[in-house]
Amino acid sequence: TKNVFTLKVFVPTPAVAVAQSKILWLKLQDGSMGGNSWQSQIVSEQAYEYDVWQELTFNFSDISARADMSRLVIQFNGENNDEHVKAYIDDLSYGEAVVLVADPMDDFEGNGNITWLADNNVMNTSFVNPASGGINTSATVLEYSDEGGTYSNIQFDLSTDTSIKYDLSTK
Repeated sequence: TKNVFTLKVFVPTPAVAVAQSKILWLKLQDGSMGGNSWQSQIVSEQAYEYDVWQELTFNFSDISARADMSRLVIQFNGENNDEHVKAYIDDLSYGEAVVLVADPMDDFEGNGNITWLADNNVMNTSFVNPASGGINTSATVLEYSDEGGTYSNIQFDLSTDTSIKYDLSTK
């Protein structure tokens, strides 16, 4: 009944033109599988535009019966992409608190509960908002810089205890 993630993104027009589509992937994975977490992943994607803050919504209602997901992965422009991407992320949300663990959220103003990990890229979780205004007047955001790695992404686990999973049937 509540299986939707939202986040705001801002992607400046790159200095060097890119060939890949402007797509943001949100992946749910089973973090307890370690390096094989990708094998059972579910991907939802949304298109984005350059030079404007936009709120993207990722709906996983079609897999709400799955109970094995504990990691969220954010990946710009898909896999097998060696192009550079710089992006800013703010206000990740997944609803209200549950009994086992607080639902992940981060507004990058010191009110988050996520431990972010970077894979083949550079990130700064307290970067000054480069385009404050419109739908995002926050002072700080997450700065993401894909340095051209094939599987570059940022991610977090729901809990350090990988046995705790997202319950997409109720959230």
